[in-house]
Amino acid sequence: MKIVKPIVKGDIVARVTLYGTSPGGRHGPTPRDELRCMMVIDGETLDVRLYFHSERPLRPGQTAKIPIRFLFPDQAKKLVSVGKTFLLREMNSIGEGVIDQVIMTV
Repeated sequence: MKIVKPIVKGDIVARVTLYGTSPGGRHGPTPRDELRCMMVIDGETLDVRLYFHSERPLRPGQTAKIPIRFLFPDQAKKLVSVGKTFLLREMNSIGEGVIDQVIMTV
């Protein structure tokens, strides 16, 4: 019997592109369900969770539309708006994105 995980709604939905391995991005795909990393937006660094509902990881060089949840949403409210760009970081910058939809109340 397969266990079905509930769909996690994010605070925003963004189009995310992971950098390829050679420019310093991840050396492999993301985990299947979620990626915990940092988002840098307008010079502010925020803890985020990216959720992969397809249960397929995102590989370096790929782009996908992904729900993102902020660990501290009150910190993020003043920074998010449709069309805003951001970087994703682990030890290095691993990708970038643009906000397509804001779900949280700002």
